Amino acid sequence: MTAAPDLRIVVESPPFGVDLTESHAVLPDEFKNAVLHRVGRLDWARYPARQQQAVLERIAAHYLVSPQELILTRGASEGLRTSFQLLKNHSRSVLLPVPGFFGFRDIATSLQLSTQDFDASNGFAGLAKHLERGTRDHVPVLCSPNNPTGHVIDLGTLARVCELGPAPISAVVDLTYDAFTDHPLQHHLRRLVDRGAVSCLTASKTFALAGARAGLLIGPAATIRSLTRIQDRFPLDYFQLAVIDTLFAPEWSNLRAEIVDSTKTLRDSVVRLLHRVFPKDHVLPANANFVCVRYDAGLPENFVREVVGSAACKWFADERLLRFTVNPRTATGLSDITARLAL
Repeated sequence: MTAAPDLRIVVESPPFGVDLTESHAVLPDEFKNAVLHRVGRLDWARYPARQQQAVLERIAAHYLVSPQELILTRGASEGLRTSFQLLKNHSRSVLLPVPGFFGFRDIATSLQLSTQDFDASNGFAGLAKHLERGTRDHVPVLCSPNNPTGHVIDLGTLARVCELGPAPISAVVDLTYDAFTDHPLQHHLRRLVDRGAVSCLTASKTFALAGARAGLLIGPAATIRSLTRIQDRFPLDYFQLAVIDTLFAPEWSNLRAEIVDSTKTLRDSVVRLLHRVFPKDHVLPANANFVCVRYDAGLPENFVREVVGSAACKWFADERLLRFTVNPRTATGLSDITARLAL
């Protein structure tokens, strides 16, 4: 009998009040085996080619863009950093949403990029006006749905923002959670490319592949060539390439749709539970694989701690904001809280 392997690799366990918004989905063994079969057939002694034309063609066909308008990245963070580096090379500054993903500011600071903020607490309606008021040398950076508020930007507003943005990148659009919206912007990437935007996508949050660190940048061909020159010479290893090649294979299209649909169904349940715990107008728009609550200053801190400890939740104390990841732990924890409140 073969002994079980001594696995020394561990997964990250976030501390109290921190959550990584990882997908709740569990990929089937058939998918994992298909990935491993691809990896096993490759020559590990040699570097993967920098240009993976066949893989790019498969992904480009899915998003209705050309392979020259796409590069692969090691997750969204690398895609954002590469985009920001190109902006720095062109002496551009960035316009960041507040509240917004903390990683935007961290990357900008590390690259010594000048920043300016715009108010995204109630959505993106004022972004175009902000650009018109004299910040057109700043490239707008936005996440739709916004992390953490959940607000989305409609295609018309985004097109207007791109018209106002500078060259070579009119806007950097983080579409990490876009697949879970009612009207995904990724269905209109051709229009965004034509307007000079660079869109950042990742398989991590959408398709339960955080451990594979696989992402994409999609933009105008000339911009993609510039981004490719900035990128590391060998951006993805064989495992990451096999994951993304398998994910976009035709036989797994139903799996991709099922993961998105199941997340949206579970999200509806989480929203209903949150409406029983908090006033309905405190629950922010639910458009991602997370749902946020902006609570009143008078809410007892002990109760907030109880809720945070019972669910997969990130606590933004300064913003009085709770971001609940849509997964079974959150649903079970909120169900237990509603049961206690009913007593």
